Amino acid sequence: MAFQGKFQSAESVIQSLQQLVQEYDGATGSEILRAIANRTNLLQSQAPHDIIIGNIGRRCEMLVRSKYKQHLTGMQPTRILLFEEPDEKEPDIRSADAHSIAMAVLTKFEEKIKRLGSVGGVCHGFISPGDTIMTVSYGVQVFNHFVALRQKGVEFSVLIPENEPLRDGKALALTLAKSNIQTALISDASIALHLTKASCVLLEPELILVNGGAIATSGAVLTAMAARAIGRPVYCLCEIFQFCAEHVNSVSHLLASSHPCDVLPAESMKESFSSFKNLTIKAPLWAYMEPDLVTAYITSEGTFQPSSIFQLAQPAPSRVEFV
Repeated sequence: MAFQGKFQSAESVIQSLQQLVQEYDGATGSEILRAIANRTNLLQSQAPHDIIIGNIGRRCEMLVRSKYKQHLTGMQPTRILLFEEPDEKEPDIRSADAHSIAMAVLTKFEEKIKRLGSVGGVCHGFISPGDTIMTVSYGVQVFNHFVALRQKGVEFSVLIPENEPLRDGKALALTLAKSNIQTALISDASIALHLTKASCVLLEPELILVNGGAIATSGAVLTAMAARAIGRPVYCLCEIFQFCAEHVNSVSHLLASSHPCDVLPAESMKESFSSFKNLTIKAPLWAYMEPDLVTAYITSEGTFQPSSIFQLAQPAPSRVEFV
């Protein structure tokens, strides 16, 4: 499972939809909404493993539809639903307004995505001076959060497991150290030992599923399990477009494992087949994180408990809304 950076994916989808809407100058609102939906389906079909692509496209469609409704009714919506079902009757905006409204909405959303993907993005105040934080694997939001805190003069330290078999812990540790952040690279076997010195675990999963669970690196799941046993909170930095209505069984194809050649030393691969006939190598790169391993999902649009994610996917009026 090779995820493109989530903010890069989001920007690519938004830019594709902007180019599409440009071609629909003179179209009505309903025509533009149908075109956005069709383009989203096309983009998703071209990269079926990248669920974020479909999420972003549907998010764009929802934001444009909401703005059309506001234009028609004159009422400013105070809340926007995460999973909004299209009305039986689409907003019928005249062509003179539909194009400009859609372009303005997409441009504003693109600007927000760029801001969230930068060091100057939303910064959360749950790390105090002197804290020790454990994190696993590189995540753009977690990294930017650490850098932003350090730029503000907050002193803290970070613990990073090696994270086999991805082996990305060393690169992340060196990057943080170069950013003037006190960092310790630890072995995977010592995660529980070092967690006793940490105030919390800060992770950045790839997808948040409808039951409140998540897809993350296998090292992140291991760390979250250790944190639960020791009694340390696990916070996940993510964005709304990573929330999806999928169950774990429908994304099981994303849970790839490392190739045996990446696990065994090169010299051992020269041995005869009989040396390996009783050997099975299980080295998952990605794993499913149970909802009870997560304390909270923290986004730029609010903090969500894992138990609330299911409600976000429910039909109105029972589903939760967010500002």
